[in-house]
Amino acid sequence: MLGKLKRKMQGKKDLLLSEAHVVISCVPGTDQQNVSDSTIDDYGDALKRMIEFTGDVPVQSITRQQYAEFHEWLANRGTNITTTNNYRRRCRTVWNKLAERDYDVCNIAGITKQLRPPDQKSRAITDHHLTAILEVANVRDAAIILYMAESGFRRQTVGRITVADTEIWQRPDGEFRIASKIPKEKSSPERLIIAEHAAALACKFWLNIRRHQDSPWLFNSTKDGGPLSVEAVSSIFYKLRQRANLPAGMNIHPHALRHRFAQKMLDEFDLATVAGMLAISPEVAANVYGYRSREELMRKRFGDDYFPHFD
Repeated sequence: MLGKLKRKMQGKKDLLLSEAHVVISCVPGTDQQNVSDSTIDDYGDALKRMIEFTGDVPVQSITRQQYAEFHEWLANRGTNITTTNNYRRRCRTVWNKLAERDYDVCNIAGITKQLRPPDQKSRAITDHHLTAILEVANVRDAAIILYMAESGFRRQTVGRITVADTEIWQRPDGEFRIASKIPKEKSSPERLIIAEHAAALACKFWLNIRRHQDSPWLFNSTKDGGPLSVEAVSSIFYKLRQRANLPAGMNIHPHALRHRFAQKMLDEFDLATVAGMLAISPEVAANVYGYRSREELMRKRFGDDYFPHFD
């Protein structure tokens, strides 16, 4: 299937909606996937909704008007706002990727609007829960958590950071820093991630004591020295939550660290700067990562937890 789609990519023939999510998951001109299988499935699931609306037609045949009508249809089909926003965002990603690969798709600029979600709880891990899982983590897992918390990279990045592309150094003030160059992923270009003293020391300690000293991966598996998979990273957080005796349903997962980083950076820097740090658009930075519940906003403004609640 990938070989057939590769030929389509080269010839730019008609590409059916049902094939688009596989095409955009490959490095241009190759059969090599650059996103996880679960992400490919997510893209495919979003395109199935478009197929429900338009049929399995070539992507080149869909007009801007049809794309806009599809977005309105998504909002009125009975699914919740979060699901609708996920479908819209993933379809936009596919469309933008196809345009990058020189497919003649319609211009969707200004169409993809995220619906404002109802008031909800923050998706960031709390400082209390972060401390709790760090207290029961081993050296490697603590290094992963601190590096993610201080630089906001995604869970799939954990298994892609190499020792060769990482540098740890000491500043004149005695504080340590760590920086790693990470490859292109999703819509993010190749970029540099940097973290401060705690993450740098944890990673430095891990590199000194780890098994498989010849492993090229910064956060290698203790079993065979290979890179950690996305599933393995999620499993780390699941086990730490259980070990720390924290209840299910809390924001104790890899992406909660990215939300925490984004919110802390938005307290210090402007939206465009934080979007650059996260390698996302300002729109996503504001609507997804910048969201705070009403209680958090009140607490941030007034500095205490006391305010009235009305039915």
